[in-house]
Amino acid sequence: MKSAKWIWLPRHDAPELQHTKHTVFDKRVVPFAIVQFQKAFPFSVPMQSVSLHVSGDCRYRLTSNGTYLGMGPAFPGGDWARTDAMPQRYYDSYSFAPDACILLLCAEVQLSPTLLCDISDGKGGFFLEGDVLLADGTHHPLATDDSWSCRIVSQWESDFHFYAERAEKEWHFAEIIERPLPIPSDIPVCDHRIVPMDLHGEADKIYTGTLCCDIETSSPCVLKLIPFETPDLEDTAEEISASSSIRYEGFRIRSVGGIRVEVLRGNPIVRNLAVRSTFYPGPLIGCCSTNDSRMNLVMETCEHTLKICRQSIHLDSPRHMEPLGCTGDYYLESLMEYYCFDDHHLTRFDLVRTARLLEATDGMMFHTGYSLMWIAMLKDYILYTGDDTVLADAEKAIRILLERFHTYEGSDGLLENPPNYMFADWVEINGYSMHHPPKALGQAILNALYYQALQKASDLLKEPLYQQRAEKLKAAFTQAFWDENRKLFTSGKTGPTETNEWLPQNASESVFTLHANAMAVACQICSGARARQVIHTIMNDSTLPDYQPYFAHFIFQALWNTDLLDFYAMPLFRRWIPMVEACRKGLAEGWISPCDGYIFDHSHAWGGCPRYWLPRSLIGLEILEPGFKTIRLSPKLKTIAEATVRIPTPYGLFACEIHNGKIKITASPKEITILSGEAV
Repeated sequence: MKSAKWIWLPRHDAPELQHTKHTVFDKRVVPFAIVQFQKAFPFSVPMQSVSLHVSGDCRYRLTSNGTYLGMGPAFPGGDWARTDAMPQRYYDSYSFAPDACILLLCAEVQLSPTLLCDISDGKGGFFLEGDVLLADGTHHPLATDDSWSCRIVSQWESDFHFYAERAEKEWHFAEIIERPLPIPSDIPVCDHRIVPMDLHGEADKIYTGTLCCDIETSSPCVLKLIPFETPDLEDTAEEISASSSIRYEGFRIRSVGGIRVEVLRGNPIVRNLAVRSTFYPGPLIGCCSTNDSRMNLVMETCEHTLKICRQSIHLDSPRHMEPLGCTGDYYLESLMEYYCFDDHHLTRFDLVRTARLLEATDGMMFHTGYSLMWIAMLKDYILYTGDDTVLADAEKAIRILLERFHTYEGSDGLLENPPNYMFADWVEINGYSMHHPPKALGQAILNALYYQALQKASDLLKEPLYQQRAEKLKAAFTQAFWDENRKLFTSGKTGPTETNEWLPQNASESVFTLHANAMAVACQICSGARARQVIHTIMNDSTLPDYQPYFAHFIFQALWNTDLLDFYAMPLFRRWIPMVEACRKGLAEGWISPCDGYIFDHSHAWGGCPRYWLPRSLIGLEILEPGFKTIRLSPKLKTIAEATVRIPTPYGLFACEIHNGKIKITASPKEITILSGEAV
């Protein structure tokens, strides 16, 4: 391939559109612009194939001979409230076969960040390099340079406002700019398809993508396209004005369950109302189907919501589009994926991008507890895929992260002075939000996660120091939090503490929560007979504060660790049924409002843990040797009479049927050794 250069608008033609802020968290007002780049490549014989590497800052949309190829580049990752650039920018790879003698490449590049996950290097740019294989067997290199044409797309005032009647700007030759070359993203570009709205402007499900339609008019008109997930949860409208018929393709990525059209002026006819849905490529391979049709609906809704959150990063939700700082969300999504899809490059890529973030911030992330979950996510990735090469990318960040937490310890090894105790759950307890609880409500949870992180890091890195710190912490945890009268752990120490925006004034009285006790058992800082006692207590005490679907994952983990799934799991699983029957388009963010007036979105895969825990519990899957080389099957949930479970593995599909707690294996790759008491 020919060596490509970054290009942009010439400085003398557009001096005000050269630089921008790094993220939307920087509140400086900067110009918005979408800049178009194009070049035609004529050939004497038809093309056989084209391969491209493409990047843009901060975001691009690419077409070839008028055909949509994709939007990118892969998001760099980042963190909530981050105002700096990330150390790397990626390029996407495309391959296609035009079967033509001319190749017209056109890209629209957005200068200014508008999504939470948009991250710019601080200046505009477009990059493309590629190769054309012609029918005669010869190759022709492609590269961005100063022979490409460019212009400002004057019709876009923002990614919410499109004025079609504005005059086109003049074309100029692009200018070469100096900046580091992008690196490969290691994931395929997102796939896409047009999902039409029905006569009521609704889609069958909620989708991630951009709005599109045909607008027919012969006179000036103004209209709004108002996307919504559900009729009570509308999002910001896209306003369009036109004087003649146009095809509209939005530039902002949205969460769309439907689109309402509001005509402000004129009499336009809107046809082909749709969303261009984008999603990580790859078919659903796994399956969990039971004789309970309502649980099957839960499984299907979890799967769909997971799919729309799999973009070029895992999303907490396509409505929020956070920049990769919600590690708890992505961890649960990765666990679901192991039972649904056979491509886990996206999880690996998220792990590596988070490692780069931790290195750049000396181990500091916005959500303190979530940063510790990153190590658990890493450990499970290796367990399910067998890919331990990721450790080379992650080891430095693990050590940086754990050394930062070591500075938060008191003399007994207990975390005493972290910057905050978030995130615990999206509920309120005693007037405190568990998003960022005070010490008395969050300390036990954070220490349990720290213990788990130390244990997993010790196992991954073979580092005795981390095991020593974990053992010291475990002794201090019991000493500090165990209440012999209640036979439960308190949630944290009371008394005055330092405060900040995310650490409220401490509670003056001890608080007992399901959250602290379930997390202690889930992270195994509490184990054995005491752990079973704790679980029996919290599962039968209706006075303890409630929890959200997200936190249910840790309750399921605690039930797994104590072998109590058969006692308590089914009522938990059934909590999802009313939620998905009320809205089958996607998973609600929660089932109890965290505060007055809050409306949940319905695109949050963080609540999809049944899609992981139901199949795993039905067959009792334990991976004893990474990558499914050796597994053990021992059903832990026997209250569902009939089920079919299919799980993608690195060696192919594993499949079985469950009949009254007995497993019949119907497919298993020869590379997998199965140790089992109840498989037949």
